Amino acid sequence: MLQVPYETMTGMAHSLFFALWPQPDIRADLFGAASRVLGGRERKGERRIASTRYHLTLAYLGRYADRPEHEIGQAVLAAEQVRMPGFVLDLDRVGHFGDEVLWLGCTTCPQPLQQLHAHLCERLQTHSFKLKTDSTSFVPHVTILRRPAPPRTGTLTSPVHWRVDRFSLMHGVLGNAAGYRVVRTFSLEDS
Repeated sequence: MLQVPYETMTGMAHSLFFALWPQPDIRADLFGAASRVLGGRERKGERRIASTRYHLTLAYLGRYADRPEHEIGQAVLAAEQVRMPGFVLDLDRVGHFGDEVLWLGCTTCPQPLQQLHAHLCERLQTHSFKLKTDSTSFVPHVTILRRPAPPRTGTLTSPVHWRVDRFSLMHGVLGNAAGYRVVRTFSLEDS
């Protein structure tokens, strides 16, 4: 398991979530797919998401005034109890949530991804997390654009094949030091 050291940050908004955090080769494939979808220009009001921020959220744990040390500890305990094999995720679709978010996703959510989401959520609930998302509303996606004008949908001509062998607990920071940091990564078993 990977642990990334990092400084304590106060006076900023903090979020905590679990995600599939792509390795560099998959991140490059996602960037290529996003570039093909978005073309070479950005329309007025749109905001592209930097490839360094690409991720697929599995469970959002909440927003906090300070770095939530207790919640991080409980989240780690929950995630350590998730046992399942790795799997392949094919991102082959472009979709949107209203006029706020354009994303890359999958036409059909693979069963192993649904199971990972469900098992993780079950474990988190046993550790007193009140989740806003349940398995019936899980729409796996990687956000590539904010405020698309107009929103686009369709099928990717070259799907992104993502070999999922881990998931990560992420800490997000808003403010001057905005960004995501991997708190801890959890390996899936070899299949």
